[in-house]
Amino acid sequence: ANKQYYYDENMQNGFYRVKVNFYEGCEKLSPLFEVTENQKSLPLDKTVQIYPNPADNDITIEIDNNYTGNIQITISDDLGRKRKEYKIYKNQKIIEIKENTSELNTGNYNVEFIFDKIKFGKQLIIK
Repeated sequence: ANKQYYYDENMQNGFYRVKVNFYEGCEKLSPLFEVTENQKSLPLDKTVQIYPNPADNDITIEIDNNYTGNIQITISDDLGRKRKEYKIYKNQKIIEIKENTSELNTGNYNVEFIFDKIKFGKQLIIK
């Protein structure tokens, strides 16, 4: 089944995952999503933007959610080699991280984000 919804009026503000149990013991976890009183819930990876993409010399990473805590950001090339790594503490709703990418060669990169124990990646193209 697709697009099934669950609503619990007693859920508190915070970050959640849904665990779905399938036939014969298979299970899957949903992407992390945020529950707030004033904001539509979005998976955590949808609250992170990288622009411009493709990029030349500079990028901006914008994170817009109610998460507070440590974030690790790693930029790796298409062979999996780490090229840059940052550790930040997010304590406000929207943060922007400006980064010079001029030392990165033309190509495709994976930008991995770790919010505590939640991990996801986004693609970055350097032209």
